[in-house]
Amino acid sequence: MTLVVRFVTCKANEDISIKEHFLGFVPVASPSGEGMTEILLHELEARRIPLKNMRGQGYDNGSAMKGKHVGVQRRILDLNPRAFYVPCGNHSLNLVINDAAMSCKIAADCFATVQDLYNLFSGSPVRWGTLLKHVSTLTLKPLSSTRWESRIEALLPLRFHIEEVYDAVYEASHDQKFDGLCRSRAGALLKRLQSFTFLCSIVTWHEILHKINIVSKQLQKVSIDLQNSMALIKSVKSFLERMRSEEGLNSIITDAKELAEKIDATADFENEQEARPRKVSRQFSYECKDEAVHSGKESFKVNFFFVVLDTAISSLKERFQLMDNHSGSFKFLYDISSLRKCWNENELKYACQRLETVLTDGEDHDVNAGDLYTELQLLADMLPPGSLPADALSFINHGSEDVFPNIYIALRILLTLPISVASGERSFSKLKLIKNYLRSTVNQERLSGLSTLAIENSLLDDMDTDSLVHEFSKLKVRKIRF
Repeated sequence: MTLVVRFVTCKANEDISIKEHFLGFVPVASPSGEGMTEILLHELEARRIPLKNMRGQGYDNGSAMKGKHVGVQRRILDLNPRAFYVPCGNHSLNLVINDAAMSCKIAADCFATVQDLYNLFSGSPVRWGTLLKHVSTLTLKPLSSTRWESRIEALLPLRFHIEEVYDAVYEASHDQKFDGLCRSRAGALLKRLQSFTFLCSIVTWHEILHKINIVSKQLQKVSIDLQNSMALIKSVKSFLERMRSEEGLNSIITDAKELAEKIDATADFENEQEARPRKVSRQFSYECKDEAVHSGKESFKVNFFFVVLDTAISSLKERFQLMDNHSGSFKFLYDISSLRKCWNENELKYACQRLETVLTDGEDHDVNAGDLYTELQLLADMLPPGSLPADALSFINHGSEDVFPNIYIALRILLTLPISVASGERSFSKLKLIKNYLRSTVNQERLSGLSTLAIENSLLDDMDTDSLVHEFSKLKVRKIRF
């Protein structure tokens, strides 16, 4: 398990900045929610980080971490109700795509074909050479089993260089230097490439993954906050809803026809042989069977296009509901300069009271609703239009902390809430590099220390190495100094 701490730096008379720092790797003996919670609490205590001061927690979407009843987040919330759990945005997006990709047979067939193409050419250097002879810019890539949004890299050759891939497959299916099994596999793939349903599927998935991949990269930034993350998620939802229309379907078909033209394939659903139910004589029944959809375009729309998009939209709403709930508690702080225009007195007072309730644990209150309302009324006239939460906090940090103490606290909590665990994931990438270099010659403590130096190298550059060596030598010296 990797530990990363997120906080907001507020140095006097300077602009604020959001930081995430790696604390170390921790071996896990028990992967259960109870075991992981005990490890986490022990590590926080060892580093003298009070649990009561935590105002957010974020993990991957494993059941042991996010479990509603016995997961780590639930156990931490029982100890500190103000340590709000925010599901990782990147993992949630990944699960949204996974839900959509598994929603129907055509979607599964599409990705299976992409993987089969890679398996065909990567199976031997000779076949890979055949691929490189035709595909000069992009090469086929395997499907990622964990990061679904990265599958766009596997689709790019088919979306923009399908004619080159087609020529490579055609050669593999006819060249006598390849054995019969290889030529048979290539011939079957050749027929799949010529399928207009497959071409439409490629275009559809490229559109979806391209949008989600952009949002996923934005969510990985350390500086991302709750406001911007929810805006990005809503943009994905709006994109999918616009795409789910006759205009969106016609646009997909138009692009697919261009691909079909490049490989001399028939751009028509009707010419594809599709298995239909066998007609059987039946006795008279009061309930007639539903009429099967026979139109090719209508079948594609009903059995793939709408299914994938409906599943993605539904999953997006469900998996980001908790983040949206947290956003609802803080949204009146997103643009303080426009409060007088967008919020009436009763609405603003209710929002302040709601935030006070959320930030209350027994007798402890982070903010006072009445004082917060008064401070907002004053600060709204002082900020320039369109000021973001970070801008407002930087303004207060230049000598106005005592004037706006409640806003100062509320904004720091808002910007501290974790959006993604990307920093933790990147630490595992660094761990893999170090372990490959040192092999098995490094123990756990040294490994964690080296990882800290590698990950937090920007902090290391600012340290005085000579003074650190001097302090270390005083601790390790054998002779007693008088």
